Amino acid sequence: MDQNNKDIQRIRMMSFFVEATQEIIDREGIEGVTARKVAQRAGYNPATLYNYFENLDYLVGFSSIKYLRDYHRSLLEEVEGIKDPEARFLKVWEKFCYYSYHNPKIYRAIFFKTPHYTVCELFQYYFKMFPQELDAHDKDIQAMLQGCTLAARNMTVLVEVLEAGILKPMTREEITQLNEMMISLYRGILTELIEDEISQEQIPHLVEKTMGYLKRLLDGVRQTQSP
Repeated sequence: MDQNNKDIQRIRMMSFFVEATQEIIDREGIEGVTARKVAQRAGYNPATLYNYFENLDYLVGFSSIKYLRDYHRSLLEEVEGIKDPEARFLKVWEKFCYYSYHNPKIYRAIFFKTPHYTVCELFQYYFKMFPQELDAHDKDIQAMLQGCTLAARNMTVLVEVLEAGILKPMTREEITQLNEMMISLYRGILTELIEDEISQEQIPHLVEKTMGYLKRLLDGVRQTQSP
């Protein structure tokens, strides 16, 4: 069997376990996922599952990617027509916050619980299974969606704001620090949402709060206008 056929077979086997995991998440939430349940629903034994997924967090992270579809669709419908780099950057964040705050455990599983070195492989295989979800987007958004970490994804669109001359000239270290502050801010609010069991009715306020902080961070490094 050539490498291409092996890859296709591997993706097919992975999809059995992914679909089983997604069914469990839909019924019981992430907390209900166990290797035994997934293997039983997929029709295989747990040992076979671990031939394709190194651990349960990896499987849950991979299976959770489908829940990003509404977010991806919102990028097509509400973001990709925006030409101004700063407005585009902020709208990306607004849509990301909106959808992640409605499914905080899913987004945490993907971006903060799955080991970073495996996230690239997650998205690589996912977009092989569903290439149309990637191909529909502009090139810069495609690059963002394939980022291996949330920091890498944010950096893709943040650099465009910097290159447009909206922000003051920054060293690599300074832009990295700004990026890390944005991710830390988001992670803190996402964690607060999960741990404090904040109601769905409060989500619009949390989105507004996050966007306010992000705008303040940008204002702190904005290019000053000549008099």
